[in-house]
This record gives sequence, structure tokens and C-alpha cells, in this order.
Amino acid sequence: MLDALYMQIAKEQYMTRQEMSTFLYKKYNTEVSVTCITRALQACQITWKTMRHVALQQLPQLRHFYQYLLKIAGVKATYCVFVDEFGINLFDALRTKG
Repeated sequence: MLDALYMQIAKEQYMTRQEMSTFLYKKYNTEVSVTCITRALQACQITWKTMRHVALQQLPQLRHFYQYLLKIAGVKATYCVFVDEFGINLFDALRTKG
């Protein structure tokens, strides 16, 4: 049951816990409380941020788009470094030593 829920979260990353409960009821005909879903997600360390991140990693159009950009630029993927908005620290950018 949890595996089906994880797969559904990967497909629809913006599901609410009530929608997850409804999904499980439709698929398995079993009432699951929102509290149980919250506990199960916490046990697996799944948060809203990780749900969106995993879903974007599995989006094939996004992967093909990045590969297309690399091909046009003539850059090998092994030479690329991808930085998100949390990857830059202002204090590191202004270092004077080290």
C-alpha cells in the first residue's frame, strides 16, 4: 500500500494528505486517516520539498531538455555543475582566504 502511495506521490507531487487518503480508499477500499498518512510519510522522511524534488527528477521532459541544451552548447555532462537556489552562500562568494 505504501509503495502505491509513493508512486502516486511521484506522479502528483502536490497531493494533499486528504487526496492521498482518497487515493488509497479508491485503490484498496480501505479507510486510512490523514494522521496515519502523516506518520508514514514522516517515518520515510518524505516532506513537501522532497516530494517535489523527486517528482521533478523523474520528469522525462525536463531531463531531455537539459540534455538538449548540453548538446547545443557542445558541453559534456561530466563538466557541468548544477546549483540550485540553496547552493550558493553569500559569505562563501566573498572569501578573502582559503
